[in-house]
Amino acid sequence: MIMIKKLYILAVILSFTCQYTTAQDRAGFYAGGNLANLSGDADGNSKFGLMFGISFGELELADRFYLEPDLQYSQQGLLDGGNIVSGDVLNGKTKLDYINLAGNFKYDTYLFKLYAGPQVGYLINAIRENDEGDETDLIDDVSKFEYGVNLGAEFCPAGTLFLRLEYNLGLSNIYDDSKEGFNDEEINNSVFSFCIGLRFD
Repeated sequence: MIMIKKLYILAVILSFTCQYTTAQDRAGFYAGGNLANLSGDADGNSKFGLMFGISFGELELADRFYLEPDLQYSQQGLLDGGNIVSGDVLNGKTKLDYINLAGNFKYDTYLFKLYAGPQVGYLINAIRENDEGDETDLIDDVSKFEYGVNLGAEFCPAGTLFLRLEYNLGLSNIYDDSKEGFNDEEINNSVFSFCIGLRFD
């Protein structure tokens, strides 16, 4: 599992480095919202969160095929569901904030672009908030790194404007079961997102 995580991180960093040094003419920025959940033993209700990021441009690999790395801030987690530390079912919110780095491979159909690619995330905030507003810091109980796969479509209705619909399927267990006393549970990120952005020619 550790080796797979390292390979994911390496693949995304390599694609990011290649893109940044060879094609910055289609760079841009975007912002939108997430409907995030956690699948597996902490499955609950979807939580709304914000996301925004930077596209470092599209590198043409072949006719109608592109590689595009993104760097983004993403608010994730879930409503209600199981507590990712105790395993108890609780009301409230689990708030997980990530810095994500993705390398998406895109195919241009001329009407829209379809894409898929690996993503790695670094956890910067983890809080459990109950219905009374009391918060518990989970930063030491959740894995700092996670990885997954993006699947999405991008529409360009006018000029440099673009719209994206995306699903991120988490493949790594965010539950840090290396901690003493934790159960052997599997918890993964699951995030639907929509955003609007602009590119620079």
